[in-house]
Amino acid sequence: MMSAEIYAKYWAENYKQDLTQNIMPFWLKNGLDKEFGGIYTCLTRNGHLMDTTKSVWFQGRFAFICAFAYNNVEKRPEWLEAAKATLDFIEEHCFDTDGRMFFEVAADGTPLRKRRYVFSESFAAIAMAEYALATGDAEYARKALDLFKRMRHFLRTPGILKPCYKLQESMMNFVRGALSDADVLLYVTDTVERDDERAAEIIDRIRQSGVPTLVVVNKIDLTTQEALEALVEKWRATLPDAEIIPISAREGFNIAGLFDRILALLPEGEPFYPKDTLTDKTLRFFASEIIREKILRNYDKEIPYSCEIEIEEYREEPGIDRISAVIYVARNSQKGILIGHKGEKLKKVGRQAREELEEFLRKKVFLQLFVKVSEDWRNDQRQLRRFGYDPQ
Repeated sequence: MMSAEIYAKYWAENYKQDLTQNIMPFWLKNGLDKEFGGIYTCLTRNGHLMDTTKSVWFQGRFAFICAFAYNNVEKRPEWLEAAKATLDFIEEHCFDTDGRMFFEVAADGTPLRKRRYVFSESFAAIAMAEYALATGDAEYARKALDLFKRMRHFLRTPGILKPCYKLQESMMNFVRGALSDADVLLYVTDTVERDDERAAEIIDRIRQSGVPTLVVVNKIDLTTQEALEALVEKWRATLPDAEIIPISAREGFNIAGLFDRILALLPEGEPFYPKDTLTDKTLRFFASEIIREKILRNYDKEIPYSCEIEIEEYREEPGIDRISAVIYVARNSQKGILIGHKGEKLKKVGRQAREELEEFLRKKVFLQLFVKVSEDWRNDQRQLRRFGYDPQ
C-alpha cells in the first residue's frame, strides 16, 4: 500500500508537471492579448478565442497565479512578465473614477459592466501583493494595501447612493428634503473615501443651504498625520463655512467632542410633546425595526437591503404580546437564504428579536415570522407606498 507521504509527492509532481507543461504554456500562448494587454477569458480547448470580452476579476486571478507560480514553483521570467502585463492592463483600464473596479471590459479596455460587490478588487489586491513578493517592489505592496482598505470601505460604508431603483430614489428624496429642514447638518466622510461625483450634488446643496454644517472625518486611525492634515485642508476649501471634526468611531476618539459641538449648535425650541411622552411611534414600528436590525446583523451582501418587514398582527394581552410579522424579499432565491437550512437562520433572527422585544416591553412576547416573495418590490410604487415609502 502506498504511504501518505509517497501519495502526496506523486500528486504534487503531477500537478506541477501539468501546471508548467500544459496550463501555463496554453494561457501564455493563447490567452495573452499582445495588442491591448491583459488576458482573454474565454478560449476553446484548442486555444481559439470564443469571446473578446475580458472579465476584470480574471485579470487579477491570472496575474496572481503567474506571480504565485514564480514565487513557489519555478523562477520563470515569462511568468513574471505576464503578471506585470496583466497588472498594467488592470491599472490602465479596469478602475472607474470612484475607485471601484469594473466587472467586464472590452478587448481594448472599454468598460462594459460594473457590479456592486468587490470580486474584481479582491483578485487585483492579491495579485498586486503576490507581485510585490516576487519583485520586492514596495510600490505594489502599497497599492495592494490601499486597494484592500478601499474594499473594506466599500463593503462597510453605504454612502450617498446613485439610485438604482425606486426605493433608493425615495431614500435620496428624503436626504434632499432633510438638507433644507435641518438645524444642523453632519456630512460624514472618512480617510479612505475618494472623490465621488454622486456626492457632488449633495455637497453643492449643503453649500447653498446656509445650515450650520459639521464635516465629520472618520477612520483617522487608518491614516497618517500628514495625510489627515491634507484632507482637512481639502474639506475646508470644499465647504469653507463648515467645521471639520476628525474622529475615529472604532477607537472612540473625539466622539464626545462631536456630540458637544452638535448640542452647542442645536437651537432651543418649544417641546413637541409632553415630558412623559417617550415617542410618537407605535409598538408595531418598534417590533418591525427590531426584526430589521437582527436581519442586518445576521446576513450580509444584498439580503438585508432586499427585505421589508410588515407587522400583520400585534395583539396585547395580560402578561404577553402576540406578534405576527412577514418579511418580504425581492426574489425567490433570497427567501431560501433568509430561511436557511432547516429554518435555522430564520429561527435565530426570531429568537434574537423576541429576546430584545421582551426586554424592551418588560413582558413576554410570542413572535411568529413568515417569509414571502414580493417580486421586485423596491421598484413597485404601490408596494413602496404600502410599506411607508413615498417614491415621488
